[in-house]
Amino acid sequence: MSLTLFEEARLNKLDPASMAAQFAIARSSMVFNFLPFFDRTDFQFQETYDTEDARASFRALNEELSEGSEDTAELQFSVATFGDKAQVDRKILQAKGSTSFNNKKAQKSFGVGVLFNENFIKGDQTSDPREFNGLQSIMQNQVLATQTLDGATGTGDALSLLLLDEAIQAVRNPGIIFCSKALARKFWAAGRSTTVAGFVNYQPNDANPTGAGLGAAITFYNGIPIVPLAGSFNRDDILPFDETKPGGSGGNQTSLYIARLGSDGLYGAQLGNIQANDFGNVQGSVFNKWDIEWSAGVGLAHPLAICRVAGILDAPIVA
Repeated sequence: MSLTLFEEARLNKLDPASMAAQFAIARSSMVFNFLPFFDRTDFQFQETYDTEDARASFRALNEELSEGSEDTAELQFSVATFGDKAQVDRKILQAKGSTSFNNKKAQKSFGVGVLFNENFIKGDQTSDPREFNGLQSIMQNQVLATQTLDGATGTGDALSLLLLDEAIQAVRNPGIIFCSKALARKFWAAGRSTTVAGFVNYQPNDANPTGAGLGAAITFYNGIPIVPLAGSFNRDDILPFDETKPGGSGGNQTSLYIARLGSDGLYGAQLGNIQANDFGNVQGSVFNKWDIEWSAGVGLAHPLAICRVAGILDAPIVA
């Protein structure tokens, strides 16, 4: 059963310290509202997928079935371990109480979520082997180049709804769009423009039963929620306009990612739950100590579960 971090914290009956930490992490990014997590049993894991749909065949009466073709390949992934710690002098606790130290624990836990969020897109083990690979690295190194789309201009183009529709069709059962805050605002503007998307009707969605669409707290395009990714201290630095599309030039573009979520698509991977340890007053020390640690990463069950639209300029969305 796939659960988001919020659902895990509510249903898995974690110890109080770990539950508080998990809720703080879940509040750190909208990713954790949608991304399901699955437990893995090793730091390295793989997904086997079909490179082509299995081929069945007809048979005549009194004829044996022929075994159809089935070609497979593997995607390789890993989880990374990261965390933080805090301590406070026992006399400070005695004099001021635990509120300040509890707030510090919450801030540290929030920071663990921020680090996952930053690496969710840009994590790259070639630059730091302690990280897990994020979506950009996975797309560049393991997913077919046909799952990355862009406009015709080598130096980038304004995002067109026609190209976005093509990218949506490139994903089997798409369920989410990840982008920057700046690009999400361009969707809001497009929704107010009758020449671009103002005429589009948005239908109710499982994640949005009221049927609210463009302009709502969660924006939907073609029935798919658009989730903006914010970085540390709410900065818009996860997918800034500093990319260069594959084979292009400029360094002034961004990307968005469309994915199917779940065990047959994009998911979060972890070695057990988030672990927060409240040691109290450590023997032989004047400090009360606490730490938090999480082993987590990203997995993808099939290349057709994701598509990247690259080479997007800082310009209004066009039809």
